[in-house]
Amino acid sequence: MKLVIQPTLLLKTPNYHQRTLDLTHIGNLLRSVDQGRTLAAAAKDLNVSYRTVWNELREAEQELGCKLLERIKGHGSKITPAGQLLIHSLNRLDLQLSNEAQRLAADIGEKLSKHLEKILDRYIFCTSNDPLIEQIHAKFDEIDYKTMGSGHALDRLIENKASIAGFHVSDPAEIKAIEDHLRR
Repeated sequence: MKLVIQPTLLLKTPNYHQRTLDLTHIGNLLRSVDQGRTLAAAAKDLNVSYRTVWNELREAEQELGCKLLERIKGHGSKITPAGQLLIHSLNRLDLQLSNEAQRLAADIGEKLSKHLEKILDRYIFCTSNDPLIEQIHAKFDEIDYKTMGSGHALDRLIENKASIAGFHVSDPAEIKAIEDHLRR
């Protein structure tokens, strides 16, 4: 399992909306423009509409109190010094946190993998209600016991959602119905 931690710089707006602005997202937009991309291409790279990008950019500029992008009619856009500062700050954030974040992500991934291995080592036993099984199953940590009707237990087994299915049949007609069900 490979996990990645990506730091995000957020601005909590003090206005009545109490919105959170994702300055990392704005920084990624500015990076694209700084690398010669148009604002429309940058929006497409980020999987958002051009209008959404403009609205996010305007909101960020309003909340920060400065222009991040200078719009030059007919000639595209240019990053302002404040926009460059945001890009530089995000780059520093990535550099300073990258090694520690990846070390932490690897540690979390390893622990999750071990935990999932333990879960996968368990048997899922789907069965109709049986007092004896209910008393015994608690003694086995590796068995996850689920009570349900016989038909549902068989369905779970067929769908690979159970390791074991317990069911009971009381007459030959039921046995025939279950055989037909299992052949499907």
